[in-house]
Amino acid sequence: MNKEQLKYLGSGLIFSDVYYTSMGVTLLNSASLVFNLIQGNVVSSGLFLVNLIPFAGYTFIQSVLRKSDLKGDDKIGLKSLTKIKSDVDNFPLQHVDEVIISDSFGLEAMLKRTSDKEKKEWGVPFFSELKDGNAEISRIHNPYSDEYVIFSNFMSLGLNFDKLFEDEYNGFQHFHPISGVSSYYICRQDRVKPKLEINLLSFNVKEKPVVIGFNRLHTYVPLDGDQTKLQKASFKDIYRFLG
Repeated sequence: MNKEQLKYLGSGLIFSDVYYTSMGVTLLNSASLVFNLIQGNVVSSGLFLVNLIPFAGYTFIQSVLRKSDLKGDDKIGLKSLTKIKSDVDNFPLQHVDEVIISDSFGLEAMLKRTSDKEKKEWGVPFFSELKDGNAEISRIHNPYSDEYVIFSNFMSLGLNFDKLFEDEYNGFQHFHPISGVSSYYICRQDRVKPKLEINLLSFNVKEKPVVIGFNRLHTYVPLDGDQTKLQKASFKDIYRFLG
């Protein structure tokens, strides 16, 4: 296991359902703290309080992020995911094996701005469609244009989806300022984009810009090194890719 693989595993742990384990530890420590306070055991109460703080903090942050996932009409609950997984006809872009980026100019501009290493998140819309059984991204908005380049406002990019759809965009790319392989793990708040089926994420790894794709079900990575061809990759596939 190399350093990149270890970081990737760590990201998967932080953003996965370890949240529920943390919630359980928080509740257990809370109960123990109350019990020891009632018993008048100050020392034990202090120990449980020290253990409680980091778990409670992590649980709170993840709760806020997960609640933000469920805003809007299109929720990513169990029923929603079950429907997406079983209904290929109505959700074809959720089931593709590859994401092909045919807009070479748009891709080049996106990677160039990614390599600029700005401090804020930013993003631009694009158009994708089903072609020959795969998703093809044929039009990416110029990331250096003043129109549509949206900057992050803490936890939200403030997307006006209705406006995007009016102008025939149906996907969105955003940039992660934090460099490194941890961005290969798509967390829930990134994966949930109301009404959008294919999305892109760009970031830097070892001073090089990278773009990957994702939807509700899968992550797409340039496994062959070709950034115009993103292939469906499981957690294990990406781990091996980083080896």
